[in-house]
Amino acid sequence: MKLVFYWDGLEETYEGETWKECCEECVSQEENWDRELTKIMMESQTGNMEDAPEEVYAYYNLLIDASLGLEE
Repeated sequence: MKLVFYWDGLEETYEGETWKECCEECVSQEENWDRELTKIMMESQTGNMEDAPEEVYAYYNLLIDASLGLEE
């Protein structure tokens, strides 16, 4: 599984067994915490890159909030 995270003027690719693993790896990089995410692309089963589903964004945001101590 491959996810590409896009911030203003920057993109980073993370690979893992699952999309959750990719999100966790991305969030483990503290320099990503204060960046404004603009888009997440996900590799499809056919190998094409396409927009990640909403659940990927939700999970990423949940991890970021937890990292920043903002979770309820």
